[in-house]
Amino acid sequence: MRFVVTGSASRRQLVENELLDQAAALFAERGFEGTTLQDIAEAIGITRPSLYHYIKSKDDLLGMLVSGLTETLAGELAEMEVSDLRWSERLSGAVHAVTLRICAHPSRFRLLVRSEHILPEAVRRRHQAARREILAHLSAIIDGGIKAGEFWPTDGRVAAFSILGSCNWVAWWFNPGAPGADGKAVADQLAVMALRSVARTDPASSPAGPRAALAAIRADLEYVEQHLPAEDGLA
Repeated sequence: MRFVVTGSASRRQLVENELLDQAAALFAERGFEGTTLQDIAEAIGITRPSLYHYIKSKDDLLGMLVSGLTETLAGELAEMEVSDLRWSERLSGAVHAVTLRICAHPSRFRLLVRSEHILPEAVRRRHQAARREILAHLSAIIDGGIKAGEFWPTDGRVAAFSILGSCNWVAWWFNPGAPGADGKAVADQLAVMALRSVARTDPASSPAGPRAALAAIRADLEYVEQHLPAEDGLA
């Protein structure tokens, strides 16, 4: 593909998208150190001087990845956490946000994961902060669902790690260019699986009757006991 560089925002976005995709492919093939800016310029069909309109170094590419992936997702999950939706809908929306972004550009996500050890210090701090925010927002959504009675009493942080792990792994097996590839279908299924792992009721699969009710009561009691403040004189 060959681009004509203009000053328009839409053209710049097109070039930056292609730049990130081609750089991710080159880094995977040749390694970060083995890929030059000239290689990247040739891959997207522009001259090296033109490339400097978008990046000054390969480190800039890593910063763009952090901005477009972890920082953007942190912002989306922050909005989801404070929305007026039911907690189950917030969890579903969060899983969709993470999965759809990874399905759109799995090679970028893999590149970022593999490049964490070489991120410039300032970029590394941004990336780590955004990752902590993503985990915190997802944990808060699960904890909110527990307090509202929508989710089973559980460790929200552990549940968040498990759900994020399922979403992140998509980058290693989903190929958006494969015949029949459907990122939305993948996101839909992962959202259902996430909800079934924490939700109290699922009409499609949850048992009903006295035994199910008793199990719910026991889970509630265990949760209350774990979160009651210790009384004076008691361990």
